[in-house]
Amino acid sequence: MPPPQAPTPTKANKYYFFYGHRNPSQNRPTVRGGLFSNRQTVNPSKPNKNTESLPFDIHKWDPHFLRHNNSPQSSSGLSPEASFSVSRRLSPIARFILDAFRKNQNRWGPSVVAELNKLRRVPQNLVAEVLKVQIDPTLASKFFHWAGKQKGYNHNFASYNAFAYCLNRNNQFRAADQLPELMDSQGKEPSEKQFEILIRMHSDANRGLRVYHVYEKMKKFGVKPRVFLYNRVMDALVKTGHLNLALSVYDDFKEDGLVEETVTFMILIKGLCKAGRIDEMLETLGRMRTKLCKPDVFAYTALVKMLVPEGNLAGCLRVWEEMKRDLVEPDVMAYATIIIGLSKAGRVEEGYELFKEMKKRGHLIDRAIYGSLVDSFVAVKKLGSAFDLLKDLVNSGYRADVEIYNSLIKGLCNVNKVERAYKLFQVTIQEGLEPDFLSVKPLLLSYAEAKEMEEFCKLLKQMQKLGFPVIDDLSKFFSHLVEKKGAILALEQFYVMLILVKFRRHADVTTRSLRYLAFLLLLLIVALPKGFAKLERLIQP
Repeated sequence: MPPPQAPTPTKANKYYFFYGHRNPSQNRPTVRGGLFSNRQTVNPSKPNKNTESLPFDIHKWDPHFLRHNNSPQSSSGLSPEASFSVSRRLSPIARFILDAFRKNQNRWGPSVVAELNKLRRVPQNLVAEVLKVQIDPTLASKFFHWAGKQKGYNHNFASYNAFAYCLNRNNQFRAADQLPELMDSQGKEPSEKQFEILIRMHSDANRGLRVYHVYEKMKKFGVKPRVFLYNRVMDALVKTGHLNLALSVYDDFKEDGLVEETVTFMILIKGLCKAGRIDEMLETLGRMRTKLCKPDVFAYTALVKMLVPEGNLAGCLRVWEEMKRDLVEPDVMAYATIIIGLSKAGRVEEGYELFKEMKKRGHLIDRAIYGSLVDSFVAVKKLGSAFDLLKDLVNSGYRADVEIYNSLIKGLCNVNKVERAYKLFQVTIQEGLEPDFLSVKPLLLSYAEAKEMEEFCKLLKQMQKLGFPVIDDLSKFFSHLVEKKGAILALEQFYVMLILVKFRRHADVTTRSLRYLAFLLLLLIVALPKGFAKLERLIQP
């Protein structure tokens, strides 16, 4: 019988890509499992939060890298997780360059140059790729100039643009403005695109004078802007309040023989409106109507919204007449803006006529329009018109807010219709609204002037039930009473303290609160002109 043969050893699996057994690396995060399952990713190591900052040494102080010396963990400006996510979007060579920076604490030096010299060549697209993610302007500048010294290397527009974005991103916009001169010194004539980038950067940051500086530099290099770039320059100057400079740019626009667009005219018209130069604005509007087209409803609405906050209602009404002349029907926004503006300026009758016109055309009227008209009618003591608007508001399906009720309550108290004002206050509560101190202040003042202390006390009890801070509201009331009606009436009404003592059975009013009110009233009287003399005269028997 032949001897038993030893079992043949099983053939070990080869560690190649199909079996997934490979060493982990940053560029190959899949380390275990098959081709389509059980994948694992190598996560970057988390930073050590317990690292201590190095002591500051004045002899080694460097203004460019002080923050790196004090905080080694934040030397790259990004957390390890953020830098890892950014590096995954970069090419391998760009990641190598950033790693070289990071190994040397983001400080330029011979060690960084030695790492970069390991590369045969750093092309222009790679320089632009590194500069797009670089957050240290000093390091970016060193790298940019090192790349330019490579044999046979010349920066292209992409690398210059990336360098400009890097400088502006780090608030080094003055250095970014010098790039056209740098390009010219290196034999690369700047194009309109480079100036457009600088203008867009300054425009987004509302640096109007910087925009004009770049525009002047653009003319110095003999680069003529397109209509789009002219519009961008004028818009930035108008928004920052430099209308005269914008008009000078418009003169250059016409000298270049360019044709205005709708945007060009609207930029000038808005700037003239904002400056209150209505005659010039109407002249520009006429040229727009002749050369190009009539302004639409959105253009007119923008002009109305610009003139009303400036208080230029006369100019706003002239724009309104131009809108009617062009047979442009105003929209809801235009009506609301001009009606509210006229109401606040005390021209409520004109606002009410526009309100009726708006309602006739079937526009949806906002509650804010009702509120502004009600306030204006109450101010001129036309309570009948104010209550008609309230009735129309309710019939339109709205519910009046607290501000409208407060205005009506104040108006009724001003014409000595206190009982009706109190009933309206009860309606406010029944509507489920939450009245505030402005709702009860006219009632308290009317009761105090008429010495109707029972009604005063009744209102205080109701305020306490509604959750009002009674003591705080009474302090506000006495402040208003001293300022508006004088110290004598305030002291005459101060026997409200006796009512408050009676009120203590129904509300949480302590002796300390009463003392606080008395002390506050004395302080208010003393704070008035010749307050001590008034106080002595009042306390004399």
